[in-house]
Amino acid sequence: MVAETHARSRVGAWVSAISMGPGAARRSGAPLPVVLHGGDVKRLVRTSRKFESSRCGWRARRVRIEFMRKSVTIEEARRLLLARSDVLARGVSERELRAMVDNGSIVRVRRGWYVDSAEWEQLWTEGRHLMKVLAVHRESAGGGAAFCFASAAVIHGLPLYRTSTTYVHAVLGPTSRSRVKWGVARHHLTVRESDLVEVEGIRCTSLERTVLDLASRLTPEAAIAVADAALRRIAVRRHEQDHIAAAEWRDELGRRAQALSNRGIVRPER
Repeated sequence: MVAETHARSRVGAWVSAISMGPGAARRSGAPLPVVLHGGDVKRLVRTSRKFESSRCGWRARRVRIEFMRKSVTIEEARRLLLARSDVLARGVSERELRAMVDNGSIVRVRRGWYVDSAEWEQLWTEGRHLMKVLAVHRESAGGGAAFCFASAAVIHGLPLYRTSTTYVHAVLGPTSRSRVKWGVARHHLTVRESDLVEVEGIRCTSLERTVLDLASRLTPEAAIAVADAALRRIAVRRHEQDHIAAAEWRDELGRRAQALSNRGIVRPER
């Protein structure tokens, strides 16, 4: 049974959970999934206090429980994202807006787009990158940009385990070269029309194409997290896995991977 990250917390250092089954996690050397709910946090506090008063020498004094971060849907992210005109319509002057950015009360997602700092601090990396993607989408001519790689992943709701999200990634089309401009990396990719989909009005590479693209670009641990979360979307219903659907999906990815000859993708043996 696949496992998907539902919540993450910080206890001293960040405890990162990736979406994979325990067996796959052990084989890859990646950390096992950690799911923390309200009761878990209370138990951790009690446990830390217990170690605090013991002589176990486990550095319990450094254990800290911080607020739970949250995931965000596309609809929620759209409500949080503010254009400069939205902020100014609230009676804020340009000078006051610059001061708000400087003092950290509001975060500039990219030029002309903002989000309240309190909301921003609660978002995981995926949510923050989604905000950037939405900003680029809203300012692109006709909203016609098609997103790929990590940017497509957050649109599909896939995890980005230890993955850099410096740039928003978009498909450039059949031109001579890729380029980076104003925080957007535009890639020269050959993408079939069937590999482009629309998710809540945003064009991006399909779930399968996104998994294949990232499998050849990310670390094994990050690629496993992406593939496992995608597999859950395809083959898990009400916590039960449809093994036939899962096998068919893996076989299809394997066939496509062989055709693409992408580095890091191995067709599973039956």
